Amino acid sequence: MRGDDRAGQVITAAALTWWSGTAESSDEAYDALVRGFETALASLADPVCSHDEHPALPRWATDVVSLGVHLSSPGGRGVYERHGPGVKNPPPLEPLLCPAFTASVARDSLARLREMRPEQGQG
Repeated sequence: MRGDDRAGQVITAAALTWWSGTAESSDEAYDALVRGFETALASLADPVCSHDEHPALPRWATDVVSLGVHLSSPGGRGVYERHGPGVKNPPPLEPLLCPAFTASVARDSLARLREMRPEQGQG
């Protein structure tokens, strides 16, 4: 995960942590999500931010996935800038790509995953 694509990848994966069925997925799938968030956080050590605030993610997981997919590539970000992700009042692109926002989403998602399977978070 690198650069601006990372924000979209983290946001897309975050939607999976909103679904209780993720706790019942295979150990391999669960572990891959945990590793993905840990990798993102390791690459975002002490992110610098100049924004007054960051947007909230959409309320519905399907909208979060759509947002994440749009942010995951330069072409998708171009579509987002021109048309939005198909949600009402889409937030501006810049704060969504902010490394501090991405780190916050990754931390929150990792915490949710670990709450789903407390025994996995130990050790």
